[in-house]
Amino acid sequence: MSKKEKHIGPTPDFEKQTDTFFRNTKIPFCKSKEEVWDVLGSKLQTTPGKKINLISQYRVGFSLAASVLILACILSIFRFYTTTVACLTGQHLTVNLPDGSTVELNALSTLRYQPLWWPVSRKLQLEGEGYFEVEKGKKFVVRSVSGRTEVLGTSFNIFARKGIYNVSCHTGKVKVASPQKDEAILSPGYQASINPHGKVVVFKTEKPENTISWVDDKFIFTGTPFTAVIYEIERQYNVQIKIPAGLNYYYTGYFTKDIPVEQVLELVCKPFGLTFVAKQEGRYELEIN
Repeated sequence: MSKKEKHIGPTPDFEKQTDTFFRNTKIPFCKSKEEVWDVLGSKLQTTPGKKINLISQYRVGFSLAASVLILACILSIFRFYTTTVACLTGQHLTVNLPDGSTVELNALSTLRYQPLWWPVSRKLQLEGEGYFEVEKGKKFVVRSVSGRTEVLGTSFNIFARKGIYNVSCHTGKVKVASPQKDEAILSPGYQASINPHGKVVVFKTEKPENTISWVDDKFIFTGTPFTAVIYEIERQYNVQIKIPAGLNYYYTGYFTKDIPVEQVLELVCKPFGLTFVAKQEGRYELEIN
């Protein structure tokens, strides 16, 4: 073979002919560089659009969650926001409730209720003594450690101190329940006490007005333990009174708050042969003669 026959690479004439062929030949479905970039560009532009839609959905979901959380917080505030009224020793306070009902608090008594939730639930917590005049409406509930009282519209007095729970009905009807689930319904002129065993004991009150005489600063006692009378004097006059141990007296009588505490002590002590000594301002000690 000649050298010419051994040559297998493209000749200059072949390269020229090939170039001319491809320039003059139109191949269908082929895109130019600019068209390819346009197609790729359009695809790139659609991708961020989908991300924006997802972000919008996340924003909507976050807004709904935030709204629910805010609503829950508002409802929680309405439900649990509590007003506490504390009546100190030597005081009487009148509390006006959101529905127009009123409570007259005796000395050293505390009342708690939820004013913002009041249109939904009329419930209170009482420790001490209070006289209630309730407007008609939804069920009205007064809770204490030793008992529970329910009404719809009436007037009644509750005494809840040191494990003693007494309720007297003046108008309408009152249901009294013990923590042990014993209960009774009172009509006007009747009174109920819860004994240490959780039993509700009902009896007729001879003079119902005496159970709320304290509202007018008159304190009437009938066969009342002497210690209970002394505790009432302490509350009304903001004093401390030390009494001898073992006194088992019962007092029947009354006093009004427009007289000095020394005069009250003399009035109460005299029937039992007791005297009192002023130790210092606001402090007294009873002695057996």
